[in-house]
Amino acid sequence: MNLPAVNLAAATDDGSVARRTLVHPTSLLTGIGIHGGETGGVQFLPAPAGTGLVFQSVRTGQEIAVHPSNRHSTTRCTAISAGGEVFFTVEHVLSALNGCGVTDAVIAFEGPEAPILDGSAAPFVAEIVKAGLTDLDARIEPIRLMSPLTVQGDGASMITAAPSDHFWINVVVDYPGKPLMTPQAASYQGVDYAVGVAPARTYGFVAELKLLAERGLAKGASRENAFALREDGTPDESTPLRFANEAARHKLLDLIGDLAFAGRPIRAGIVAVQPGHGLNMRLAAELSGLIA
Repeated sequence: MNLPAVNLAAATDDGSVARRTLVHPTSLLTGIGIHGGETGGVQFLPAPAGTGLVFQSVRTGQEIAVHPSNRHSTTRCTAISAGGEVFFTVEHVLSALNGCGVTDAVIAFEGPEAPILDGSAAPFVAEIVKAGLTDLDARIEPIRLMSPLTVQGDGASMITAAPSDHFWINVVVDYPGKPLMTPQAASYQGVDYAVGVAPARTYGFVAELKLLAERGLAKGASRENAFALREDGTPDESTPLRFANEAARHKLLDLIGDLAFAGRPIRAGIVAVQPGHGLNMRLAAELSGLIA
């Protein structure tokens, strides 16, 4: 992966952040959806300050704002809906935008699901960078915490956000039933998103993928858009790892995408243990409620 560096917009003395959009529209990115197996496409378009992040159906023109109220489901992916339109697997798209510091953009979409491409956010980031980024003549006030906030999932799954003067995340994943897969950690702190997070691919265990296929799920999954793990937790030689901790980095990628639903840049330190889309979205909803 050879991606250029991308930095978040710098805060001013009052703590506000410049709103950011694209200079030009990107190319239309098309490909198979990992869950439904149907072709879908996305194109990123510049938008004026105050637009926020908005999906728009090419077929109907229906707009779907990236807001917790428009969450459709979080089963194996994050889906968004409004006005009868549903679009699945938006987390990698939103992670690319959030990781590039984009606050205002329209995401034109075709089909029922975002293309999985290589299973990471890197192809989306490459198109965004190629289109160019520009800070708008407008500021946005970040979400700030006055006290720690925790959302609890099943078992050890939990996410805690605490007051901080900058945005950082630490993610830990563990699969106790996989004897050769030790716990992994990944950090988004002093790391360039485009280089250290975006290339991390989605993944699955070989036996699980077979079971999903038998149930008619994960119809678009392949070794071209995910990396495979054996039942003991070791990587399958057919999908060499891009990072030793690629599983944790991908969970970090997903969390950055789901946090776009909070609606503003976040100034908090976040520790996530065994995060998933449902838990990520619960945190985003809690943070969204802090906006005055």
